[in-house]
Formats: sequence, C-alpha cells, structure tokens
Amino acid sequence: MDLDQLDAKQLRKIFIVANTPLNRRQKVEKAATEIQRIIGKHRLNKDDLKILLSGLQAVKTNSASKVKATRSKVEPKYINQDGSKKWTGRGRSPSWVIEVCQNEGITIEQFKQDARFALDRLQPGSFTSAQSHNSAAFNSEAESV
Repeated sequence: MDLDQLDAKQLRKIFIVANTPLNRRQKVEKAATEIQRIIGKHRLNKDDLKILLSGLQAVKTNSASKVKATRSKVEPKYINQDGSKKWTGRGRSPSWVIEVCQNEGITIEQFKQDARFALDRLQPGSFTSAQSHNSAAFNSEAESV
C-alpha cells in the first residue's frame, strides 16, 4: 500500500484502525499498574483476588440474565379475501397486502380503510357502517310488508 497516494480521509481511517488495538493495550497496561498498586496497598493475596474475581463474575452473570419484558400480543385487523392470511396493520406490510394493493391500484392506507379487508367483517355481531345501513333498510322494508 502506497501511503503517498491516499487522501487525508483514507489516511485518518487507517490511523484510527491502527490505533484502536494500541489504545486498548495501553488501557490494559494502565489498569494492570493500578491493580498492582491496590493489591500492594491492601496487602491482598491470591485467595483474596480469587474471591473478588468470583464475586465480580457473579454480578456480571446476574445482570446479563435479566428477563426482558414480554410484549402483549396484538390481534390481527385485516384479512385476505379467502381468509387464509391475517395482518395486525402494524410494522412492515406482508407480501399479500402489497400484492392486493398493486392489483387494486390502492395505497396501504386505502387498504386499511377498505371494509372488504377488515377482519371484523367476519366476526358475528359486528357490522361495518355499510352493513348496518343495509340491514336497517331491510328491516324497515320487512316491517312495511
């Protein structure tokens, strides 16, 4: 590698990459010196150090084993025409939703507004506004007969 042909940005990058292990080594050497000073100051022996190190490892494993909070499950809101695939409406749109949008010439937002894909259209006792309007008209016709 010819360093004379590199620009300033490339040289800085090489300098940083080369200095990273060197900086780490210097930090470790400095820490070792401080540890030796503390051991001498407190007159610690190997057994004392083993106890200290095992205590540090226990603290490290306890903090690493914390349980993550569980997320609540989100019920799907949308369903495809044949009822085989569902989507919650959150996150990335599944491929079947994208395909429907392309075929119908609509956006994802329009898909979400379209009653044909709402999961509640299949639930008993749940009506969209168009369905309730139609059923009200049917009921008024039935009463007049």
